[in-house]
Amino acid sequence: KRETDTLESYDGPCAFTIPGNHDWFDGLATYTRYILSRDWLGGWLMPQRTSYFATKLPRGWWIFGLDLALDNDINIEQFEFFVKLAERSMQPEDAVIIVTHVPSWVLSDYEKHSVESLPETNLRELMRTHLNGKVKLRLAGDLHHYTRHMPTDCLDKPTLIVSGGGGAFSHPTHCFRDRIQVGDEKDNYERVCAYPSTKVS
Repeated sequence: KRETDTLESYDGPCAFTIPGNHDWFDGLATYTRYILSRDWLGGWLMPQRTSYFATKLPRGWWIFGLDLALDNDINIEQFEFFVKLAERSMQPEDAVIIVTHVPSWVLSDYEKHSVESLPETNLRELMRTHLNGKVKLRLAGDLHHYTRHMPTDCLDKPTLIVSGGGGAFSHPTHCFRDRIQVGDEKDNYERVCAYPSTKVS
């Protein structure tokens, strides 16, 4: 019996994770030992065996968890994995949530990256060419606050959310701009929500 058959028939909760920048400080040794090499965490099944994953949800939705390592981009192994998945398993009307640990859209604006120096070269190619129009939401952490940016011109662009609280200390929100341009096409976005608010921050 195939392992995938067993997983598909399993009716309990599953846990999927991606490593953050701190997990890479020891080359993923601890993450591999305590996450990827385990089958269970409490009552949660952990079927994941790589630092990235794809999970199919109901109604044509998918979650892609990507490992940006310390390079702020996916490697070629991940790129090929998600390209093949998009070609073989996804329908034209499917939608994707992309989860990464770094919110490049905020940090690239804050650090004033030129188009030529933007991070996520492979990821941007994956989204533009192979997931064209399917990415509806990007979710990241790293910054210890909550923000949501919405596209203002082309409404089929993804919503961008930073949700990096997780019980840690808070990062300020007032030092980041409300209106930013995202990606090599410089799509216009506006921040519509922030916690803490800029006034409190």
